[in-house]
Amino acid sequence: MRESLLCKKILERDLVMNIYQDGQWGSYRYLTAQGGDPKKKTEYAFLNVQTRGDLSTLQWFASPLSCTIPVSSTLCSVYYAPLNFHDVMLATGKIAPEALSGVDLVLNSLSEEKLQASLRCLASHGRFLEIGKFDLAKDSMLGMSVFLKRATFSGVHLETARGKCPSALEDQRRLKKLIQEGIVSGVVRPLDTIRFSREEAEEAFRFMASGKHIGKVVLEVRPEERARETALASPLEVEAVARTWFYEHKAYIVVGGLGGFGLELAEWMVSRGCRKLLLSSRSGVRTGYQKRCLQRWQQSGAEVISSRADASTEEGARQLIEEASAIGPIGGIFNLALASVKDPASLDANTSLGDLGMDSLIGVEVQQTLERRYDVTLSMAEIRKLTVNRLVAIQEGTGNTTSEAGNAARTGRRNAADPAFESKMPRLKLAEKLFPDRVLVEMNDLDGSTPLFMVHPVQGDVSVLFEIAAHIPVRTVGVQRTDEIPVRSIEEMAAIYLQRMLQVQPAGPYHLAGYSYGAAVVFEAAVQLQASGASVGSLTLLDGGPRYVAALWSHHKSRLEGSEHDAETSLICTFLMQYADIDVLEVN
Repeated sequence: MRESLLCKKILERDLVMNIYQDGQWGSYRYLTAQGGDPKKKTEYAFLNVQTRGDLSTLQWFASPLSCTIPVSSTLCSVYYAPLNFHDVMLATGKIAPEALSGVDLVLNSLSEEKLQASLRCLASHGRFLEIGKFDLAKDSMLGMSVFLKRATFSGVHLETARGKCPSALEDQRRLKKLIQEGIVSGVVRPLDTIRFSREEAEEAFRFMASGKHIGKVVLEVRPEERARETALASPLEVEAVARTWFYEHKAYIVVGGLGGFGLELAEWMVSRGCRKLLLSSRSGVRTGYQKRCLQRWQQSGAEVISSRADASTEEGARQLIEEASAIGPIGGIFNLALASVKDPASLDANTSLGDLGMDSLIGVEVQQTLERRYDVTLSMAEIRKLTVNRLVAIQEGTGNTTSEAGNAARTGRRNAADPAFESKMPRLKLAEKLFPDRVLVEMNDLDGSTPLFMVHPVQGDVSVLFEIAAHIPVRTVGVQRTDEIPVRSIEEMAAIYLQRMLQVQPAGPYHLAGYSYGAAVVFEAAVQLQASGASVGSLTLLDGGPRYVAALWSHHKSRLEGSEHDAETSLICTFLMQYADIDVLEVN
């Protein structure tokens, strides 16, 4: 009676899977983590592209004005932001932001290609004075792009510069009078405008780039007040990508600031508005590179102080805080101090690398070293669990020869008693052939009239499932795709596999399992079995839920979007990893 009530409650819940844990029944769910940059509401923002040259990445970014407003500046509220071709050229990547610098005045007497080189040195609003006559007499092509900088080009010749020209002065007075009269009469009017809202920034830039507009293209950042009289702008907040900025009046302490990581962090902090910085290092400034960094930051307006106080002691920590407080209120403390172990014997050889503080970069280096030198393939989770003693054992047990674990991985042998397979984590097994020789293969050498049929993943073979099969207490038969199995449709593939399964087990109930891509095939096989009247005893999908696979594929695809070469490289490397022990970074 009690069991029937329990079954009734389970059926009423109608869960995808039923898991009993801590005295309660429940289920697990895959939740999609939202990616992308964090955003926040702010009054201070600017428009820019996340990826240079890609207008689809136009975003509003949080401005440093939210942290520090320059004393000599006056803030104004922007209602309309006009666009010009200079903005389009920057956003589309035709010109680089760093290409904006140049000189204000060029006095040129060179000709031909040297004249063009001199033009490229001109800054925005610059003046170009040509004192030579060769290109002028030759009527050489100048190029209109130089005038996008609002530069002026003047020919200077003594024969035309003799005092003030009365005709030129008269023309200037006449032009001024015509403009004034035109404004009064309405002949001279503002340019026609084409408006886009601030959410339509991408459309505005694309329209501007098309060159089909007449007049001015503007972004309406905020709506105008209806009242005609002068009034303060109403507060407006836009959703912008959050960025880290530092307060100019606050002091920041970087422990270990003169090391490699410390210098990189300090460079980033100064570029993000930090103007008071205290770098601590017990060794002090020693190299020319350190001195150069300090000089560069000081020239940019930052006050940078170096201290030799030892932050690992209470007295030294107090001294650092006092020195930083002398230049401004403390805004933050960053600890980037790294100390090497002078005596390895002082470490516990049975402590895992993860507990010793191994980061992801060192983990990748250890992983590649084991693969290249000792032919041992481990996942990152296994790398973090490795101990010093285990590394010594790998080195002494294999030397420079190929390890037994590597041989087993290549030949496909699975021996649960082999010490090389003590870890329970899955490993990458190298395939020997493009196609398996047999469709059905025994996976755990057990007997039984009702085996578990396990269908292959997208690679077409079940080599990666042998470790799982070794722990299944019933006979397990692997289903593989040989070169004669068509791949025109999942329905056709499932029907062919069913014919082979019926040769092993003529009557049901049938127990089916599929891994990844094989989950879709085995699901179709179960549908066809039930349609024929056969009984399906169990159906197990391993990492093969349709939504789960779609989410994984979407995540992987988003990482490669916009780069066809990266996508092709990733596919080639993934294919090669199945058949060769390659260094992925080197092949990449």
